[in-house]
Amino acid sequence: MSFAIGKNEVIQGFEKNVIGMKPGEEKTFSVPPIEGYGERTSENVKVYPRELFEKQGIDLEMGSTLIINTSEGRLFGFVQGLAEDEVVLDMNHELAGKTLTFTVFLKEILN
Repeated sequence: MSFAIGKNEVIQGFEKNVIGMKPGEEKTFSVPPIEGYGERTSENVKVYPRELFEKQGIDLEMGSTLIINTSEGRLFGFVQGLAEDEVVLDMNHELAGKTLTFTVFLKEILN
């Protein structure tokens, strides 16, 4: 993969650990949630009326991923709960709350 430093193209902890590497160098590092996809928060778990989805013909299944277009952009949610009249969506990133480990081989640096 390629990315530009300082352009927010990768998570903060990944970029931080790649800075200073030299071409041909390999490095293994871990990124805590705060420098990755953040901590899981209960604020990102929302309950919606089931009829909102049924009106749009959206099939709901436990664990399925939904992409919701809003005036602020796209939201991604995982169906966490289904009841007769409501749907629980978890909009935390699927890697939120996890420490990530990477092994990176730096091939080249372009200017």
